[in-house]
Amino acid sequence: MAFEVAPFGITVNTIGTGTIATEASAAWVAARAAEIGSTPQELRARSNNNLPMKRQGTVEEISSLAAYLYSVQAAYTTGETILCDGGGVNCIV
Repeated sequence: MAFEVAPFGITVNTIGTGTIATEASAAWVAARAAEIGSTPQELRARSNNNLPMKRQGTVEEISSLAAYLYSVQAAYTTGETILCDGGGVNCIV
C-alpha cells in the first residue's frame, strides 16, 4: 500500500505497541487478578517485572509517536512498522 500511494504524498505506517496503561487494560488486570486470587497491584508488578522498562507505556507516549508520523518531519517515512513497546519485543516472557 505504501508503494502505491507514496507518489501522492501519502505515507502508510504502523505503530506496534506493547502493553499500554488504559482503563480497559486496568479492568482486564482487575478481572484476571480476581480469577487467580491476587490483587491488581501484584499482578501488574509481576507483569511489569518482565518488561525491560519495568512499566507499561502510556497513551501519551503512543500519541506522541503518532503525531510525529503525521508531521512534515516524517514525510519521508513510509511503509514502516515502528515499535513503541518499551523493548518488550526483545524480551522473553
